[in-house]
Amino acid sequence: MKEIINPITQSADDITISFSAKPNIPGKNTFLIETAETTLSGSAEIMRVIVRFTYLDENIGTLSADAQTIDETQYQLDGSYLSLPGNWSIEVVVRRKGVEDAVSTFAWFVPPSLAAKPTIISNRPLQPILTAMATGGWILVAIIALIWKLYKRKVEKIASVSRRQMV
Repeated sequence: MKEIINPITQSADDITISFSAKPNIPGKNTFLIETAETTLSGSAEIMRVIVRFTYLDENIGTLSADAQTIDETQYQLDGSYLSLPGNWSIEVVVRRKGVEDAVSTFAWFVPPSLAAKPTIISNRPLQPILTAMATGGWILVAIIALIWKLYKRKVEKIASVSRRQMV
């Protein structure tokens, strides 16, 4: 299944509840809940929006959290409530003043996350390049040692000539 981008909408009593999760991956997600009254009668004040997450592929219990109010019809919840890929049941409870709770249950699927692939700079083997670099390094060390030895001989020769001239 693909990542769910658009919200899923259901009616519960006299209210419509929409739910979406982005990016809809195992781990941290942002959940958006939107509510809309379906009747023209006076609307009841929404006191809380509660979201319950139940993983259906194993019995790991249910997590419950209160969504934060964005405005009078939108609510948001951030967190790692969808911790595993697979099938979930997400229950949205809209608690209103003076009326029974409106409850919608959404069947939800979280696709497995794709593991990050390593960055490949080249698919050529490194052994020939590293062998050449190591050989070049040893040659450079040998040249420097030879130059140092020749330099020391020259300095010693000049020092011995100077000593002879002083005597």
